[in-house]
Amino acid sequence: MEPIEVLIGDSEQRGTFTGFKARFLGEEISCYEVEDRLVFRLYRCGWGDYDGYRVHKTDETEPFNPKYELTPVDVEVPDALNTEYFSLYEANEIVSYYPFFAEHVGYLDTRDIDPRLGR
Repeated sequence: MEPIEVLIGDSEQRGTFTGFKARFLGEEISCYEVEDRLVFRLYRCGWGDYDGYRVHKTDETEPFNPKYELTPVDVEVPDALNTEYFSLYEANEIVSYYPFFAEHVGYLDTRDIDPRLGR
């Protein structure tokens, strides 16, 4: 694990960008570009016996109104000043919320479909 730093914030409410940099220990294990300037990054994170995942969304499709989110968030209002990021996603949650990351979280089984592999 290494220190990861991501930007969180947007400019919707006040017309100027408000946000902060979040720093955590993790490892980027996948990146999925949905479209030009809309990117999701999957991080494996953990401390002690508690391992899981975080997802950072970078939405720069509107250059003068970029949005940066880190999930999961532990409060109902993510814009609150004291937003907490203690929780991590489990593999089954990643598959539910972000199915394009399913192959990267060890959730899928492998089936041999070539009969020659079974010999």
